[in-house]
Amino acid sequence: MKTISRKQLLGYTIFAVTAGIVLAIARIYVSLDSLEPGIELYKQRVFADNILHGAVICVGLLLFSCMLLPLKDNPAAEARGTSPLTVFASTLCGFMMIAYDLIYIYDASKTNWAILGPIIGHPRSTWTVAPASAFFALALMVLTIPAAIYFLKTASSKVKEKPSYAVFATFAIIWFILFALHAYFDSSTALNSPPKVLRILTLLSFIMYASHETRCIFRIALPRWYLSFAYLAVFLGTLNSISDLILYRKGYIHLSDGYLGIAVELAYVLYILSRLLFLAAGKVTLSEDISSSEKIVSDEP
Repeated sequence: MKTISRKQLLGYTIFAVTAGIVLAIARIYVSLDSLEPGIELYKQRVFADNILHGAVICVGLLLFSCMLLPLKDNPAAEARGTSPLTVFASTLCGFMMIAYDLIYIYDASKTNWAILGPIIGHPRSTWTVAPASAFFALALMVLTIPAAIYFLKTASSKVKEKPSYAVFATFAIIWFILFALHAYFDSSTALNSPPKVLRILTLLSFIMYASHETRCIFRIALPRWYLSFAYLAVFLGTLNSISDLILYRKGYIHLSDGYLGIAVELAYVLYILSRLLFLAAGKVTLSEDISSSEKIVSDEP
């Protein structure tokens, strides 16, 4: 049986990045023309946003079509190799998360920890967020460090077999879950705000990719799901971060974490992209299970 080739992997990767950039430009154009600043909702009787959303769904489905590509059995596969780009991207992710945490803590301290008011005893009249949002904010502050350590460990080729590496990988998943929940409970924007929905969908794709990368570490990988969520995360991450950067700069959208949150997204997109490019180079394979018979990505062009 044939197996997915390096050219197919590279083709999907290029398509995901290109589609993300093209639709980011389209989203910027549609938003500048039709999005109501402040409330972050599109004006009534505007159909361009529906066309844009339809295009995003279609691209997502096309990327998921890689689930139909054949994979074959091959012995002793390994999915944790790193390239110089992966080392750079994982280091960048780690430092960006630490910077996010430090600035987040600094901003909170300047406001007398108002964002944590519901859980540290501030009078109810001074609360700036709901109790759930305060809890997720505190959890983010605490768990950012172990999540960042995972990426810093990834940059080292000597730690992949240590049990602690797998433990820190789970913190990366938890961190993105908290990041998504924090965005969801952000009361400054409506729940049905298209920019907010897109950002949450992007973070959900990050969560799913991080989960399947962790499965690789535990040698219980699902290669098709791994690739599907990797492509989806690159596409949505590119689309959301580029367009959010411009729209936030022009004052059309509100982001509680500002430019730093966008920087973290871009760093993680680069990290996933480095993994996909390494796979496309044919230097690494995807483990299917703990047994000696494992699924791989072919090394043949």
